[in-house]
Amino acid sequence: MSAGSVSSYIPGVLVPLAVLIVFALARKYFAAKAAPPTPEYELPWERLDERFETTQYFVAIGILLLIVVIAWAGYQLLLNVNLHFARAEGPAHFILLPSSAIWWFLPGFCALTFAWDVALFIWSCFGNSEDARRYAEWTDRKAGFNAGRLLHWIALIVVLPIGILTLLALPLHTTLHEDELRIREYASLSPHHYRYSDAQRLSVIKGLRLRDGTFRSRAAIEVDFSDGRGWSSADNRDFVRFVDPDLVAFLHQKTGLPIVEADTREDIPK
Repeated sequence: MSAGSVSSYIPGVLVPLAVLIVFALARKYFAAKAAPPTPEYELPWERLDERFETTQYFVAIGILLLIVVIAWAGYQLLLNVNLHFARAEGPAHFILLPSSAIWWFLPGFCALTFAWDVALFIWSCFGNSEDARRYAEWTDRKAGFNAGRLLHWIALIVVLPIGILTLLALPLHTTLHEDELRIREYASLSPHHYRYSDAQRLSVIKGLRLRDGTFRSRAAIEVDFSDGRGWSSADNRDFVRFVDPDLVAFLHQKTGLPIVEADTREDIPK
C-alpha cells in the first residue's frame, strides 16, 4: 500500500477518534449535575424519558434551523461589512474582495456553539421556562456531561480566536481608481496607495507550480511597482482559470506597459 493511499484513510480514522476523545473528556470534566430531589408536583426523573420522547425531535429540528439562520445571517453581515470598507475608499472602477468563503468560519462556529443556548432562551421566553430547564438537565444526564458548559468552553477556546482573526480580515480589499490602486491588507489600519505611473511591469500568469512540480491553474494579473512591492489579483481570492479581460485592459491603459504572459510567476522574463 502506497503512502498516498494510507494518508487518504487518516481523516476517516482521526475524526471519529477525536469525537470519542472529546466526549470522554466532556464526561470527565463537564459531568452532568446529580439529579436534584423531585418536587411532588413534577414528574420524577425516570418519567422524563417518556415526557420528552417526542419533544427532543422538535428541539433538534429547531436547533438545526437556528444553526442555519445564525450562520447565514452572520455570513451576510461580515460580507457586507467587508464591502462597506471597500466602498468607503470612494468611487472605483473595480473592487476586488477576498474569497467569500472566509466569512463562513466565524458564523458557522458561532451557530454550532450558541444555537443550544438560543433554543433554550426562546423556549423559556415563549414557552414554559421550567420545562426548558428540566429538558436541559435531562439531556445533560442522558449525554453524561453538561452540554452548556462544554459549548461555552468551546466558544472561549475556539470561537473567540476565530472571531479575532476574522475581524482583522474585514478591511481586506483592493480598489482600482482613476490614478491609483488602493490595497488594504490583513489587519491594516489604512490602505497602501500605488500610482499606475509607478508600475514597472504588468503580467498575466496562468497558475503556479507546486512543490512536486505539477502545475495548478490559478490565473492572476500581477503588477510590480518601482519600490519593489507587487500586487496580484489572486491575493486572498478564489482560484480562477481566466483573468478578467476588462481588468487587464484597464491596467494596460493606465500603466501604458506591455502585457507579459507566462505560465507561472517564475517564468516571467527578468
